[in-house]
Amino acid sequence: MPKDRSKLLRLLLLGTVLIGGGCATPPDTRDAHGVEVGTGSYAKAKRAYRSGDYLMAAERLIPLADRGDHRAQYALGYMY
Repeated sequence: MPKDRSKLLRLLLLGTVLIGGGCATPPDTRDAHGVEVGTGSYAKAKRAYRSGDYLMAAERLIPLADRGDHRAQYALGYMY
């Protein structure tokens, strides 16, 4: 392989890595048990449940369960 072609391939590889780095996924927002932490609806529902506000927890979980969130479906089943 000619020297110029090798240099071009290295530059292309470096460009791909640099551009691809911008497309990386955000840091994981789940705790050790796989439960989302932060300001998400599921996290808010979990906090409501733990504080004893079961109505608020259900109100937050139902739309999530309707959209197919398996965690919300399980939590609602547990609550029922």
